[in-house]
Amino acid sequence: MIKKINLLLISTMLFVGCTEIDNAINDAISGEVTADTIKAKERVVIINNVNRPACAIIKKGLANIVEDDYNNIETLVTELGVTCETYNKPSDNPTVCIEQSLVNWLEEKSHDTITDLESAEGDKACVIGSDY
Repeated sequence: MIKKINLLLISTMLFVGCTEIDNAINDAISGEVTADTIKAKERVVIINNVNRPACAIIKKGLANIVEDDYNNIETLVTELGVTCETYNKPSDNPTVCIEQSLVNWLEEKSHDTITDLESAEGDKACVIGSDY
């Protein structure tokens, strides 16, 4: 009986611990950014199948190398399934909204901050909003 209780306690602590770590990573990436923050931006890039740490790397890379192309960058980590329509942007206008997979994102020349695709893949979407 004591073993079962200990196992239950350890399992609960591990689950809560992982959740807290995920929340800390989300806070570091998204901060106070919400879906409404992204909706207010002039353009949106949605990168699917990303894990949280990879989204943090993408955010840092964008801030460092393409500030001329992306102004007032805001990044949001969210669940898969978001689309341009989620953020009230037309999906048929690539200057306003782009939806792409991590694989396609990494194939672009300026996006070489992630070198190991397998370790960057995940079950999140990294949503980047910016102004012109």
